Amino acid sequence: SANPEAEAAWFLSSLVAPQGYVLLDELLQSGTDTRERSWTKGAKRPAFALLAHPATRELVLVVRGTQDKHDHLIDIDFATDRLLSPKHPPFAVDPTQREAWDGAVHRGMVKGARYVLFEHGARSALLAAPSDYSIRVVGHSLGAGTAALVVALLAADPLFQGRDVTGVGFGMPACVEPALAEKLKGRVTSVIHREDVVPRLSFTNLMKLREQFNRDDEKEWCRQQIEKDVECLWRYVGWPKGDKDKLLEEVQGVKSAGSQATPGSGDDRARGGAGVSARNIAGDLVCPGYVIHLRERPESGQYEAALTDMTDPLLQRIMVSARSFRDHNMQGYLDVFRGLRLRA
Repeated sequence: SANPEAEAAWFLSSLVAPQGYVLLDELLQSGTDTRERSWTKGAKRPAFALLAHPATRELVLVVRGTQDKHDHLIDIDFATDRLLSPKHPPFAVDPTQREAWDGAVHRGMVKGARYVLFEHGARSALLAAPSDYSIRVVGHSLGAGTAALVVALLAADPLFQGRDVTGVGFGMPACVEPALAEKLKGRVTSVIHREDVVPRLSFTNLMKLREQFNRDDEKEWCRQQIEKDVECLWRYVGWPKGDKDKLLEEVQGVKSAGSQATPGSGDDRARGGAGVSARNIAGDLVCPGYVIHLRERPESGQYEAALTDMTDPLLQRIMVSARSFRDHNMQGYLDVFRGLRLRA
């Protein structure tokens, strides 16, 4: 095709039109914000589409999950940042709401959310629609975390006060601090399929998992696997080898700090790393809002949808099994919804 982006946009428009949706805006390839004067310069941007449904008076912002190298770079940018950073556009935050909505979040995903809203212009597009249009933000995996942070940013925005803004994330990653997760109840719903590993990937849960490997041969096996994974990742993204060695040194410092201090205490600092806390590197984050946990009954194999949150004991540890990765696949979510006759 002479213009593959235009062809993809046409195909998407044709795909959603029978359901009554109109494609308003789209960015169908992820990438990097390289503009010199951009507030989010250097941020990795996810793919997304903005749709309108005139009959139901809805705007739907759909953020794609991880698919290519740029998406993976967003995923692994897992240090924490503030939702409302000092550089946050002053027009996009109510000063009386800053303290209420600010909190620690996944850095890569909040950068993507900022790009979508402020640099690409989705915020302006949402404001241009009639105020009685509800705003729905949805996504899977990376897209789910970005969608949740878009909702959080709009919740603090003075021009969206009183608007009906909600988000739903499938395979929602741990992307906000617990206090912010609580505030997003009623605004964001995290859907988790059975043993899906991604929503459980928090610093605390990883430390719990580490304690399960207590034999020397298990620890050595884990060390070898991590080295192989890091080597494969570095080749995949094309980063310099020196950066990999530096990161491994930081990770070793975090492991030492994690073994010497209780997460959340004043001593959980990485001794080798210039005052960087173990939590700040690994991100002691959780899934936002209420959780719909798609559980399988052991005695019958039948599914049920349980309304809960991330304090649920079943979501407080990483399940070591092959299906913990399979359960993250979006097709698995769709199959369960259809079996339960839920609206997907």
